[in-house]
Amino acid sequence: MIVTPSSGGYQTLARRIQRGIKEHSGVDVEIKIDKYLQEEDYRRRNLIVLGQMRNNRAVLRLYREHYAFVDDRYPGADGYVLRTIHNPYGYGRNVVLLGGSDLEGVSKAARRFLEILEDGETISLGRIIETRSIHNVAVNPAEVERRPRRAEEKIMPCVASGFFYYQTGDLRWSEVFKRLYYGAIHEREFPEPFWGWNFILAWDLVEESPTFTNEERLEITNKVLSMTENAAKIGYMRNLTPDQIRWNHQTFNALILFYAARYFKKYYNLEEAEEWGRLADLCFRAHAKSSRSWDEGQTYSCLTPRHMMNYSLTKGDLEHFENGSAKKMADWAIMIHDNLSNIVAFGDAGAFSRAKRSDVYAPIWAKAAWYYKDGRYKWMIKKVTGNSYLLVDDYVEKALSTGLCPIYEGTYDVEIPPVEPVDMLGVKAVAPIEKSFYKAEVEQPSRIPGTYLEEDKPTKPEVPWEKTFDKITFRESFSPSREYLLLDGTTAGQHKHQDGNSILWFTDKNRIFLIDSGYTQALNQRRHNTLLVLRNRKSGEPPKFAALDFLEDLGGVGCTRTSLLGYNGTRWSRNILWRKGKFFLVIDDLEAEEDAEYDFRCLWRILGRTDLERNHLISEQKGVEFHMQNAGGISSLTYKERDAFKDKSLWEGYEYADDLVTNWVQRIVRRLAAGEHTYFINLFYTKYSREEKAVSLQRVSHSTAYLTFDREEALAGVNGFKGDGMETDAALYYVSPERLFLVNTKSFTWEERTLRSSKPVSISIERGVGTITAEEDTEISIYNGGEKLLIDGKTFGKEGKNMVSLDLPKGRHKIRLDGRRWILPFDKVRKMAEEVTPPAERLPPTEEGEKMERLYSVKLGEPVTAIFTADVDGDGEDEVLAGTEGGVLSALKGLEEIWRFSTNGKINAIHVSDIDGDGVDEVLVGSSDCHLYVLNSMGGLKWKFKSLGRTIKLWGPPSPIRQVTASDIDRDGKPEVLIADDSWMVYALSNCGEIKWKFDAYAHSPTVLEVCDVDSDGMKEVIEANDYFHLHVIDYKGRLKWLYYTGRESPIIASLAIDDIDGDGEKEVIVAASGDYVHVIRSKSRVKDRITRDRGQLKWKANVGGDANAVEVMDIDGDGRVEVLVGSENFYLYCLSSDGEVLWTRDLGAPVKQLQAFSRGLLLASTLQQVYILDGESKVKARYSAGERITQVKVEGGRRIVIGTERGNIHVLEPSVTDFM
Repeated sequence: MIVTPSSGGYQTLARRIQRGIKEHSGVDVEIKIDKYLQEEDYRRRNLIVLGQMRNNRAVLRLYREHYAFVDDRYPGADGYVLRTIHNPYGYGRNVVLLGGSDLEGVSKAARRFLEILEDGETISLGRIIETRSIHNVAVNPAEVERRPRRAEEKIMPCVASGFFYYQTGDLRWSEVFKRLYYGAIHEREFPEPFWGWNFILAWDLVEESPTFTNEERLEITNKVLSMTENAAKIGYMRNLTPDQIRWNHQTFNALILFYAARYFKKYYNLEEAEEWGRLADLCFRAHAKSSRSWDEGQTYSCLTPRHMMNYSLTKGDLEHFENGSAKKMADWAIMIHDNLSNIVAFGDAGAFSRAKRSDVYAPIWAKAAWYYKDGRYKWMIKKVTGNSYLLVDDYVEKALSTGLCPIYEGTYDVEIPPVEPVDMLGVKAVAPIEKSFYKAEVEQPSRIPGTYLEEDKPTKPEVPWEKTFDKITFRESFSPSREYLLLDGTTAGQHKHQDGNSILWFTDKNRIFLIDSGYTQALNQRRHNTLLVLRNRKSGEPPKFAALDFLEDLGGVGCTRTSLLGYNGTRWSRNILWRKGKFFLVIDDLEAEEDAEYDFRCLWRILGRTDLERNHLISEQKGVEFHMQNAGGISSLTYKERDAFKDKSLWEGYEYADDLVTNWVQRIVRRLAAGEHTYFINLFYTKYSREEKAVSLQRVSHSTAYLTFDREEALAGVNGFKGDGMETDAALYYVSPERLFLVNTKSFTWEERTLRSSKPVSISIERGVGTITAEEDTEISIYNGGEKLLIDGKTFGKEGKNMVSLDLPKGRHKIRLDGRRWILPFDKVRKMAEEVTPPAERLPPTEEGEKMERLYSVKLGEPVTAIFTADVDGDGEDEVLAGTEGGVLSALKGLEEIWRFSTNGKINAIHVSDIDGDGVDEVLVGSSDCHLYVLNSMGGLKWKFKSLGRTIKLWGPPSPIRQVTASDIDRDGKPEVLIADDSWMVYALSNCGEIKWKFDAYAHSPTVLEVCDVDSDGMKEVIEANDYFHLHVIDYKGRLKWLYYTGRESPIIASLAIDDIDGDGEKEVIVAASGDYVHVIRSKSRVKDRITRDRGQLKWKANVGGDANAVEVMDIDGDGRVEVLVGSENFYLYCLSSDGEVLWTRDLGAPVKQLQAFSRGLLLASTLQQVYILDGESKVKARYSAGERITQVKVEGGRRIVIGTERGNIHVLEPSVTDFM
């Protein structure tokens, strides 16, 4: 049967083919127009199909099921596709595709087909792949194979080679596929559980190539079978229910099951395929009604929607498109792209270079453009990627390197006129949030499979779903030179961060200024533009969902109020007022829900070169400035930190600033009774450096500010205002002489000008013209100076009567007042601003104690990254060993550098030990160049060891060595050298560098490596902790004894101590971790996890109000009992009893980074630039200011203090202990 599009040209061509077949065989083949094709035709007929996916349903089916690529883009002008397709539907019937982007191309395919036919009663065709296209892969297969690749990179070129073979018919590609496959298998690298579905598709396309023997086909098919069986058993697929939103770890595996079920059912009628298909259907059909992923992370959030669309189209079940979920997802994707065409960072996010004009959401837009015939999505593809299509020149390189290349899902490149999505301009909200997302977090937390934290259950009621929102954008236009701001509405989801109600991103004038970025190191609130609440010096996890209290977009002003309810004893309402094209005013309203002492931190993260003068911060980025002014009544601290992950800058590729991010911490410490409020008021805007802008901001009441911006002056605030002849109850207001903007008001008075309403209304008028909005029918009275007024073109009032009263129906209405009557006098406002001067708060004093003097300093010239002190030359005096970011190790004796050793990477760790028993110490150095260096006491290299990395995970070689120590762990009289690297491996090496064992310590970078007989069994254990939730206790043979999981909110273990803190004869492991807690773990008691591993048992944990950066155990008060000292990111030093009770705290005014016992009863604590010595009563006995950022501190024998700094200096102090007693 010949299946043709309905247009006349194609029908004429079909008849020509029909005549040609009859001339060769005498058989009269039936012609059928595609729209009349039935499933029975697929079942009973071999088909010859003409056209492309947009004009022939039979071709569309092949396209959806990945057997045809023909659309408006491919094969393109002058191109054609002639292809035989073996049994694509599982009915034992075959298809001949005569394809092209237009009639001319299909005609060429038809001519070639007729040329191939041979005379005979039956026509038998062999395997034919004949394509002509300017888009066919132009890379030489041999070149791809010659490229050096790590093992984990080999599988994607293998998959791509299978697709390239099917595209071109070039046998060289199938040969490359085979060799790369066996290379990956040999090196124990295979894509499960994430990219296995791509491999199954590629294998189906390449399997029939004559390159393979039957034995090889069987071997590879069995590998696919094994991979599928593993996917069916993986934890993410357990206990799936039919009413839950999905996330990428589930849908990756579900795609493996889906494609494997089709493959094994179609070709082998395998019984197990029914169950795999059922699991896949269960996963995806549940998600078909969801308009977003359960992932809440920058690029993670595109994965499940892409998987869902892929499944839907391949299966032919279009419910996800038909119910509008796919369209909502495509619109959501527009919102999270800024005007510079970058994906905004939120949740777990990668480097800027990966988000800059990234195409990862483009496949969603392409499919939505095709299905809905909506040109807005075509416009976005061009806007973001710079191309109108997904099949572009670099698709080959993408296919060779990533499973996200669109060719694996179908590009759906169609010709639709692009239309700018102007409906997305102004203030726009996705509200409420996708209901299945909300239900997964609030209503069904115990039923969610595959979560990071199984015990995570709601502890307080969340805001009702109807009040939630997902994202809110403030977008003036899509021009990179205009304003864009994104506000987040949730702290929930997989890959989430605690960024609900935070400003994620702000761009203007082609620059990015307010940022959100980072992976696990950015999980909690500290690294977001948000509000941190400490109640009685303890933190509280923010609610999962913010409430949208109101949103108004009226003319030149837009605004929102969004709130977190029950947030650590407060209601935090963030009010954003946008004076379009001019500035943003952000008023954060903190209402106490209970009596307590509160420490509020309004946090801002600003990119660029910054300066702060009083309460005015300026950031400059190559000719453009960002200004933020605070209205006063705060104390503040700014500090810079490098925005990096695993030593790699997160801002590589951003041309206007480096990766030094300024953190502006605005602080209010106050005791509040329930119902009392306090406020932060900030205004920000941008300007070109050459511009002159006169801007001021002055607080005139707790919740109101007087501002001037160029020639405009205004009174702005929240929660009503009362002054001399001025009063309103508006929830939010912005009043200038010529503009009145009120939200949710029932009354407004400005001298004789009055507005009254029986129900709240919102009004925006400029010079008497604007809009008034009522949420319900209301009665209003408005002053108009004896003149009539117009509402929606209708006249109201009587001449001579100052007040006009009328019934206003629900809805938005146009209003015109007498503009002369509504020019508001501002003399009283100016006078009020002059008279009111709010007192500025100050940081807690830390100037007490003796000022320590520096003994000497040495300039190394590069940031100091590691310090160790030891007597390496045997002269009885310790030397200072200092490593730098540039890879230089310097041995210092006083001011003299006695030797140096250079590596090719940052020095991360230094340890000194006599590892070979010759009586002379060796120096062990771990470097980011992936080597451990063992040096003699004079700095000469004895031997080195290169990390092997790992083959399977993405974090394979090269693998920087982060931690180094040495100890005789097996009691053979010879110390082992122990190292831990970024590829998750812990090695035990002999004293000459041979591997004795290695241990796979899940996951990411090690932060701690210690040796101790933890459980007092007479044998030492190796304790490794990392920046990904885990602590491992490993025995002397390299076997796991037990592990501890810190919980989803505490990924980074920064420090630990091991001691019997309560005198019960059992050591405890005390862990300082991010996420606001110090954990105390029993060393002997165990609990089993769900895969029967031993886990350490938590004895207690204590809230320390912020990331726990450092822990020290000592009897600081001399009472004979050990205390636990914890340094917190929230500026406080905590002293805890052995059972976790807070004995005292000390505010040091900046993040507390390091702690060390200095001597008996004295503790050394370092902050960003300060070092303090404190006693057991929290008193500062001595202090030292480095005048620069401190990176390393080492106490040498309770006598000297060695400090390393970011500017490359070594400061050495030698305070007298007796002076502190």
